[in-house]
Amino acid sequence: MMACPNTKDFSAWINLMPGTEPKLIVTGRVETNSGSLQPHLVEADPQGINPKILLLNLTIVDSGGIGTADINYRDTRFEKPAVKDQYTDVEVIFEGKSCVSMKVSEAH
Repeated sequence: MMACPNTKDFSAWINLMPGTEPKLIVTGRVETNSGSLQPHLVEADPQGINPKILLLNLTIVDSGGIGTADINYRDTRFEKPAVKDQYTDVEVIFEGKSCVSMKVSEAH
């Protein structure tokens, strides 16, 4: 099993701004060693036993083509419909290992 990739700037919030559909937004940056390798977040299946904690699987997807051969942090983003207080935490999992845990805030 590989170690977690380096990550930074992860945050999660439920957007409750007036005039928009409420949704959970998770953003962060993941280090990869090529521009063609992009971090991707998807809901884990199955989810864990606590429905207030959203589990997300992190994968590194090769977008094909020729990417820059640079080690750099690349943006990733996940969104899904959510309601106020639906989630308290988000946990990012890479190859079965928990890599990032964060509290969910709310934006009004």
